[in-house]
Amino acid sequence: MAKQLVNPVERHVEKAVLAIGVLLLIGVVVRYLATSPNQLEVGGKWASPKTIDAQLALKAATVRDSIKRAQPQEEMPEQLFSVFEEELDPFKSQKLPLTLPTAVAIGPEVPIVDRGGPVEGQTELATVMQTDEPAVTYGRSTYRFLDEDDRERRSEANWVTISALFDVKTQMAEQRRLYGVKRKEVIFGPVELQRRACRDDGSWSDDDWESVEPWSWPPLETPRQPEINLVQDGDRIVVQSGDQERFERFFERLRDPLRQLDLLRPLLPEIANGTTWMFPSIPPVAYRGVLDMDDQYLSPNDPPSANPEDRYKKEVDEEVARVDVLTAAERIAKEFEEADRLLRSARDNCLVDEAVMAYNIGFEIARDREAGPSDKNKAARLIERAQQTESDVKRRMARGECARGRTTSKEDEEEEAKREPLPIQQIWVHDAKPGSVESGKTYQYRLRPQIYNRLAGQPGKFRNPADAATVYIPGEWSEPVEVSVEPDRLFYVTSKDQRKHQVAVEFYRWFEGIWVKARGKLSVGDVLKLQKRVDVPSWEDPTTAENTQVDFIADATVLDIDFDRDYWERKRGRTRSGIKFNPASKNCCAVFVDSKGRLQERFVATDKGHPHKRAIRVWSPPRKD
Repeated sequence: MAKQLVNPVERHVEKAVLAIGVLLLIGVVVRYLATSPNQLEVGGKWASPKTIDAQLALKAATVRDSIKRAQPQEEMPEQLFSVFEEELDPFKSQKLPLTLPTAVAIGPEVPIVDRGGPVEGQTELATVMQTDEPAVTYGRSTYRFLDEDDRERRSEANWVTISALFDVKTQMAEQRRLYGVKRKEVIFGPVELQRRACRDDGSWSDDDWESVEPWSWPPLETPRQPEINLVQDGDRIVVQSGDQERFERFFERLRDPLRQLDLLRPLLPEIANGTTWMFPSIPPVAYRGVLDMDDQYLSPNDPPSANPEDRYKKEVDEEVARVDVLTAAERIAKEFEEADRLLRSARDNCLVDEAVMAYNIGFEIARDREAGPSDKNKAARLIERAQQTESDVKRRMARGECARGRTTSKEDEEEEAKREPLPIQQIWVHDAKPGSVESGKTYQYRLRPQIYNRLAGQPGKFRNPADAATVYIPGEWSEPVEVSVEPDRLFYVTSKDQRKHQVAVEFYRWFEGIWVKARGKLSVGDVLKLQKRVDVPSWEDPTTAENTQVDFIADATVLDIDFDRDYWERKRGRTRSGIKFNPASKNCCAVFVDSKGRLQERFVATDKGHPHKRAIRVWSPPRKD
């Protein structure tokens, strides 16, 4: 059989095809089975395995933001008001003619609005409200302050504080009525003070009233009152050129919140010793109420403070504290008073924290070893009251009854920040300048506030243009209040020396906040005057003594000494028929005359055991342990 001829290409074509298929299979296996894809398309962009997660997260965030920003398609609802209006109108709904008789209003309703401002040429000066009956506190103290050269000075003085309540709410209504709503704010000027002394016969006279310059430390810096010059300009009365600008600057300085606070409630200097300044309490205003009044001036644009600053609380020096140590009973009593104050504040101001503080005080007293059984029982009741108050406050806050417990928007907070003036302000003045108030005298005081004239310098507003020259409008004088100042120099006749025709006298003097004593012998014609060195507290360390020379003097001269004067001693106690005396006896009597010619008798038997003499606590250095 003959052999068929095959060329080399035909002979090896199958092997070539097989080899190519094998290579393609290997490539597919390597690319899709042995290795992962190098890139994927995400959002029209290629991403590698390292960047695929970040690009997916970015794409997801983009989609989420697009959904949030998407605006829903607005659809215009069908307007049905015209249909309702037609149904409500019987003429339209019943297709009646409009010529039927109808009732018409006599005139349009006029809304009641605040008066925008004073009527030209028709305004009068506002009437200043009279204060209530004043209260008074007084004492004798030694002031401590720095002079102009920053050197420490001390000065003794009797001080009297006169205080009264002023009705700000009524005064604002009066100014709103006359001046308009924009000028209703009450701006206070200096408070005027007058006093008169009781006459020797015990009577009072209106001719004896004298003005007293109120005193404070640091001194009040009241802006100088400008003079308002009114001049005629044709048919009008106007203010002289330049006066209005000066007066506006004066007004801005006067209305400064801190200056207003100093005018209303001035401070006294630090008291080194003697009587601590006492707050003149006038119900219903308590000490916390005055602190809230101060807070209104110190922070006029802030909400009321839960713990307002106390400008009047004096820090006690460590040396003084070591001398006047409170007993355990006094300390516990003060803690109970503080707890009661905290509970009242918690109830009035919705403050949970202050209820908790009162609870802590009760808990500490209950554990106090110096507390007696009655104190512990009282502490237990205090704890129960504090827990109940805390529960009540939280319940009120949950019901939305407490302003502090509500959640308000920013607009509401800004509106609440505009604090309304309190309806009442307590004002006081001090007659406390060293040398002003004399010991042993009885005084009557009266005060009156002054209010700044909100239309001062604007004669065109007043019916009487001369009223524009009035800067401060005075109120009516308050009712007088009486105070008797105890003497700061006393003397007692304690023994006799008939052979030398003398009597022994004990002198007492209030010196730098303490009582000191000296003894001397006097004859007829001698002035009650003596110089002695006595122990007084050291300025640097009040627990140690310094021997200082002190002048003892009284307004009296020995006029006569009778060693055998008839004397009737009063029996102890009283009977239904009145006071009874022992039989007459002989006793030494000294007669004194003062600078005004007044006579007084002093018996040795009476002065030696006089109850006032026994009540005087003469200072002596504390014992060293």
